[in-house]
Amino acid sequence: MIRMIIIAIIAAIPLSAIDMTVYTNAHDLYNRGQFAEALERYKSIARSAADPDIYYDLGATYLALNDVGHAVLWFNRALKRAPDDADTRGGLRMANALTVDRIDAPTTPSMVQAMLFFYYKIPLTMQAILVIVFATLIALSLISFILFDSTLIQRIAFAAGTASIALTILFAASAVVRYRTQFPENAAVVTAKESNVLNGSEDGYTVLITLHAGTVVVIRDVRQKYALITLANGVSGWILREAIERI
Repeated sequence: MIRMIIIAIIAAIPLSAIDMTVYTNAHDLYNRGQFAEALERYKSIARSAADPDIYYDLGATYLALNDVGHAVLWFNRALKRAPDDADTRGGLRMANALTVDRIDAPTTPSMVQAMLFFYYKIPLTMQAILVIVFATLIALSLISFILFDSTLIQRIAFAAGTASIALTILFAASAVVRYRTQFPENAAVVTAKESNVLNGSEDGYTVLITLHAGTVVVIRDVRQKYALITLANGVSGWILREAIERI
């Protein structure tokens, strides 16, 4: 939860902290179709500002340049800082539609989704807001219980406080699990046009599968020039480290 709050603070850095001259110039170049030049401007800004809007612009620019791998990478980096941004999700869907590999994670039964509606249906940002709201209600209930002598008010405060504690724990746990599921630690994207996944961490091992730009993986281990990765469907193998970039 602390990590999510830190990321939220970073994401809240205003564009005013960015060199607006370079930013405006990058937009102008993009709108004129000079995508390669715009890309360099956006990259220079991103080196000093972890801003989801800049990351979105990088994703869109890479997409315009038909670099699907880096488009998926930067859209995911933007979503990691602004998980519910509709434009970024739309951009990522467009980039994913251009990927070659179709590797789907196991689906969750609809009955389970219905039972855990708060996890699957309530946006991640709203879950974080609800945690703050119910935490505030806990404090208010405690204050009311202490300050008022009325038995009725104390009973109401106790009931409200107890319910708020339960809901705070529920939504906090849901938000943390959902964030870690959506953005697993050591997640990465294949940015090379294509790269073989081997059954060992050295050249010459058997090729298990060939991955293409835009495929999301999770890094499990690193040995010299190879990284052990796991795909969404559970398949694991070793891929060249230079073929992937961390989200």
